[in-house]
Amino acid sequence: MEFLRVGKIVNTHGLRGEVRVQSITDFPEKRYRPNQILWVDNPSAKGKKEKLVIKSHRKHKQFDLLTFVGKESINVVEQYKTLTLWVDKKEAKADHQDDSYFFDDLIGCTVMSTDGIVLGEISEILQPGANDVWVVTSSNRKPLYLPAIKDVVVSVDATDKKITVNIIEGLLD
Repeated sequence: MEFLRVGKIVNTHGLRGEVRVQSITDFPEKRYRPNQILWVDNPSAKGKKEKLVIKSHRKHKQFDLLTFVGKESINVVEQYKTLTLWVDKKEAKADHQDDSYFFDDLIGCTVMSTDGIVLGEISEILQPGANDVWVVTSSNRKPLYLPAIKDVVVSVDATDKKITVNIIEGLLD
């Protein structure tokens, strides 16, 4: 089973088993709905994940607060502090349209210009604010920072790991 990271448990909240999650998903309303299954690295069995079923979700300041079925005490959930929450990748993909993709689908994709010039591969995706920025690395040039906007990104084929971009003025300077 492949997993996608959706958040990190940063602390407990109260005495009734609520945990404070720093979310890294764009879809908290889907990822944290009641009865949704999440996975956490099992603190007592290295390399294995433990299944958690969401009982409730609410927002508090910049955090998502979750409770899990059968984990209604601070004593039970305290072991999860600092651990990462995961969702099954197949399940996550089923929630999205066919033309959408996840960051890890883009990492390693070959990026080429509309002229057919290979620019390199996506090595990292940054989220500085208004739009995502794809870091394209190649062995023969410094990293290229591509804004993930419609004027630049022409097509994305995450299955074949190929992306075509339009090089606008000033992008290669």
